[in-house]
Amino acid sequence: MDDLILAALRDNSRASAAAIARQLGLAPSTVKRRIEALNSEGTITRFTIETATRPLDARAIVEVYCRGNASVSELREIVAELPHVSLAVSVAGAADAVIVVEGATSAQVSSTIETLRMSPRIERTRTSMVFQDLLT
Repeated sequence: MDDLILAALRDNSRASAAAIARQLGLAPSTVKRRIEALNSEGTITRFTIETATRPLDARAIVEVYCRGNASVSELREIVAELPHVSLAVSVAGAADAVIVVEGATSAQVSSTIETLRMSPRIERTRTSMVFQDLLT
């Protein structure tokens, strides 16, 4: 029974216990108690929603090279101030970090990269504009 309730919640995390009970042919009080139990025992860790994503027309992968040795906390502070950053990671190799900048326009992406370059800790960047996602 718990697996069926969990499947129903995966399909629609906003479904009420009464709606799930109707779908599964169970009493609403039974479904409500099972959801509460699954939540309290940690089987259900959170209820979420998915939103429709709007297409982003501009995306860039930016290699970040720092002046001297930059700590991860310094990099985190620099990147935290930037808009339109969807991913930021420290890396091993020539670059100190790689960030992905996504925006509705190339001007948004360009502005974010220019803001990054203005940081005194940033020596240079190397940017690759993304044309097409190969996995979708």
